[in-house]
Amino acid sequence: MSEKLKATFFCVSNPEGRRLRDAFVGTLGPVYDLATEVVEGATQADLNRGCLKDDLVIFDASVEEGHNYAAATAQPMAMDHVLVVSRTYLPLNFYGLREGGAPYFPLRTRQSNEEIMKWLRRHVGELAAQPPRPDDGKGFVGSIRTMRDSIERHEQYRKARGRIFISYRSRHVAAVRGLKQRVERGDFNGGRRTTAFFLPPGELVYEDEILTEQRYWQLASMIDRKIGAADELWIYETDDYYDSWWTRAELVTIAYRRVAGAGAPRVRAYDPARGTVRDLADDFLPALTREQERRMARWYANTDPGTMGPEALTPMRFFSQVPLLGRLPYFHDHVWSDDFWFAHILPCERCEARGGTPPLRDIEAFLWLRQPKFVRLPPKQLEEALARGEVTCTVCGTVYKIRKDPHPRYLWMPVRAGRATGPDGSHLLELPIYRVR
Repeated sequence: MSEKLKATFFCVSNPEGRRLRDAFVGTLGPVYDLATEVVEGATQADLNRGCLKDDLVIFDASVEEGHNYAAATAQPMAMDHVLVVSRTYLPLNFYGLREGGAPYFPLRTRQSNEEIMKWLRRHVGELAAQPPRPDDGKGFVGSIRTMRDSIERHEQYRKARGRIFISYRSRHVAAVRGLKQRVERGDFNGGRRTTAFFLPPGELVYEDEILTEQRYWQLASMIDRKIGAADELWIYETDDYYDSWWTRAELVTIAYRRVAGAGAPRVRAYDPARGTVRDLADDFLPALTREQERRMARWYANTDPGTMGPEALTPMRFFSQVPLLGRLPYFHDHVWSDDFWFAHILPCERCEARGGTPPLRDIEAFLWLRQPKFVRLPPKQLEEALARGEVTCTVCGTVYKIRKDPHPRYLWMPVRAGRATGPDGSHLLELPIYRVR
């Protein structure tokens, strides 16, 4: 008789969390012959132990009362045997390698325990069909190998799911869906069927959303991760394509990948009027200087949800005031400033019409968000605008309606040295979504 697989279920401390726990233990436990331990009110030490030693870990990451984020670590984002599930959409910087265990924001904001169980049945079945984790794949050293292998498998999966990434302006999403279908049924490349994908409007950012510089670069870094898995990027080349900072960000991030020596997809352009795709010249993308490459690396390192430490802002400001140490330019970089983190940017359409859009090759304007349409709003001005329901461009006087979306995004604030790092000792930081029209 084979040895039972060891599993740990991390339960959210509320009635819905316990119902999911009972459904898992009572249904999937017997089906797959699991020896399941349940942990409620977990700590990071509990999750670390499960990730290092168990054959299977289920982490309920629902953003609800009694949530588990005091116990969260980065391990679930790098280990295939850790299944992250949630009744709510997840924070930007916390996820599982296996996708689909939580609702995809903004298409859905909640899902039921029954939907989670359906997803779990499939993925637990896949993991249970594999041999148990060998002893040399457990523990601290063995789990490094486990993480490396898990990430490699995930990259292979992403490549298989979407070999062509379609870059487009969100107002053309209906036509882009049609292009995706054509690519996948083999209308291009001599009839060869190829997987394709694109980012639905609002998944990472709304086109009418106002953001801080930190949020611009955070979302650009997330787009970069998704593009990096593709073989090709297709520009859906409409007249307004190059007017968007976001579409240009998708192109500049490929230029950055090339100069940094990372994998970068081939870039092609699709003409929606002719229904044809063409190759682009090697020098189509802008060339980055060494200094510009370093600047993008700085932006990404301090904003990418997979690498950033939002809790680092306070100590960096402290170090900037320490004698001698505070003289180092690093501690006074713009990435640690209030403007970078807290000043929202109004994308004024009238200022854009008057001043135009910098050319794609103007990397400095791109890196520092220096476009005529980008108007900075100090936090106090934004608060006053929200109270009125209107915001005025400080440059041209155009008035926009502004509203706060009912569904914010979140950042996970990890425990460091046994202490919570979020405001008022919290483990989640709410990021309100402000939209203008």
